Amino acid sequence: MTGGSCHCGTVRFTVPAPPVEVTECHCSICTKLGSLCCYYPPDQFAITQGEAELSIYQWGDRLLDFRFCSRCSAMIGWRIHPGLEEECYPGRVGAKVGVNARLIDGIDARTLPRRVIDGPPD
Repeated sequence: MTGGSCHCGTVRFTVPAPPVEVTECHCSICTKLGSLCCYYPPDQFAITQGEAELSIYQWGDRLLDFRFCSRCSAMIGWRIHPGLEEECYPGRVGAKVGVNARLIDGIDARTLPRRVIDGPPD
């Protein structure tokens, strides 16, 4: 298990292993956030502290819940909005969550191989 946290330490989480690559998405929100995401099955990502301190932001088609620490505003990651998994991933309910790799302890996400996604501009 590998852990991580927001900037202030209020929200902590675990993932099964450090990422081997990150995604740099160029959609409007990811560009503004500057996050580098890695992906895990939902049952392999756990908030271990501070879940009540998470704020959720949705935009556009409202399929994704971007989750932030309500104290320091660090973007923890995103999940498919509960109940919309089948629409996003037909036949693969809960296929993945995105985790901000910059928050994982002991790694420098800038040094990992990047997969670039030229997302929609809005």
